[in-house]
Amino acid sequence: MKKLLTLIIIIPCISIAQWNYGNTSKGKGVYANGKIEFREFEDFEFKLVKYKDVDIDFSISSEYFKESSGYYYVVLRVLDKNFRVLEFETVDGNYKILELKDIAKNDKYKVEDFLKIFRKDISCIVTIKNNNKIIQGFSSLEGGLQAINYVLMK
Repeated sequence: MKKLLTLIIIIPCISIAQWNYGNTSKGKGVYANGKIEFREFEDFEFKLVKYKDVDIDFSISSEYFKESSGYYYVVLRVLDKNFRVLEFETVDGNYKILELKDIAKNDKYKVEDFLKIFRKDISCIVTIKNNNKIIQGFSSLEGGLQAINYVLMK
C-alpha cells in the first residue's frame, strides 16, 4: 500500500517538473536543463553547464538562434524584475549569456550572481526581439532550485 501511495504522489510531480540535471557524459562536469514554452517554437531551453575550474555556461538553446541572425534583445522577467542581457555570444544554436542588467536599478550581474536570484522564483518570462519580431515564452522553475543548486555547488 505504501508503494502505491508513493507512486500516486510521485507521478504527477514528474510530469510537472520542467528541469533535469546530472553529470555530463564524460563525468567531468555537471549540467541542468529547463524547458521554455513558446507558442510558435518547441525547442527552447535553458542550459547550465559547469566543468571543473571553469565558469558556469548559462545559455538559451534553440534552432531559432541558428536560423535567425542579427542582434538579439533578450529580457528575462524573474521575481517581478526585468533583466536585460547585456553581453552574449551566439554559437551553434546557443545564446550564451555572459552578463545581465536589472533594467530598473541598472545593477549589472554576472551569470553566477544572476542564477542566485533566478533560482528563487517559480517562473520566468523570456522575451526575445530580433529583426522587428518579438516572441515571448514562459518557463516554470519547478525543480529549478534543485537543478541550479546542483550546478552551483559543484
